[in-house]
Amino acid sequence: MIDRVMIGLAAGAAALCVASAAAAKDYDVPVRPPAGSVIRFVLDEDSDGVAKTATFEMRPTATPGGYRVALKLISLKLPPGLDDAVHLREIARKSMISDVTFDADRTMKPLRLNLGGDFTSRLVTIYEAETHETLPPEARAMVGQIMGPLAQGLTPEAGAQSMLEHFQLVADAQGVALDLGKPTTVQVMMPNPLAPTPLKVGRTFALKSVDAAAGRASVSMREVIDPNALGTFSREAAGGIGNALGKATGQRHVGAKTRQALRGINATVVTACDYQMDLATGLAAKADCQRTSTISFGTAPPQTKIERFAITQALVAL
Repeated sequence: MIDRVMIGLAAGAAALCVASAAAAKDYDVPVRPPAGSVIRFVLDEDSDGVAKTATFEMRPTATPGGYRVALKLISLKLPPGLDDAVHLREIARKSMISDVTFDADRTMKPLRLNLGGDFTSRLVTIYEAETHETLPPEARAMVGQIMGPLAQGLTPEAGAQSMLEHFQLVADAQGVALDLGKPTTVQVMMPNPLAPTPLKVGRTFALKSVDAAAGRASVSMREVIDPNALGTFSREAAGGIGNALGKATGQRHVGAKTRQALRGINATVVTACDYQMDLATGLAAKADCQRTSTISFGTAPPQTKIERFAITQALVAL
């Protein structure tokens, strides 16, 4: 769901506008996977109280603006002893983005998820799985009525932002041009697929080291979402779901009531990542990330959620 900045391209365009030659950056490596390559993408994730490992294969094909990437889920490892509801939820989340393609820019940042004809049913399935534990059967049936219209209105751009989050996360550091000891901060806007107001996000990148002999560069990134904008974002997103619920039930005032009920919501979200960049391909060979989300509502005590992601990308020998 995040509208990412094409940092490498912007740096290149700016350089062309300068009459005199600009000084070379300490790290400035374009993304250049070999033609016909297969990239193994492994996500170790600890979130929602469940540690799991998902392995994907990406097959990028060069296009005039970047890449078209075929994405396939190869395996999903879940811990033993999960109850059926949680097991269903985790399978639904990852199978949602299996056997799809997405268009990416030259940094391999997903721009558009090419939605297949069964995308609506996939989205309904995942939300039914999410609510399996907490809702009675009649309420779960209502979820399908709500999510169907929302999925049908989901654009390819919004699909890339909302469904390919972890692929966005590694692409953040790909194509970034940096100097040692000189952090770079950029401001980007995250679109809300359910409402018109975007979300302001600040990212600070820092180059820690470059080891030419090892073929690696170390880069850090810290992302902070504007808390005021996040509250508006959450209320409008909830209002969009409320509007869909209103249409499904014939009670069209539900959306406005939902927004009113959530007026007191406050949230902060901070994501910190350390990347090991591959100097040969420009890909993030490894990313270790932690996201800390704190949400408070009215006078209730704040609730903090910590998610951890470890991601590796490697070329597969064919």
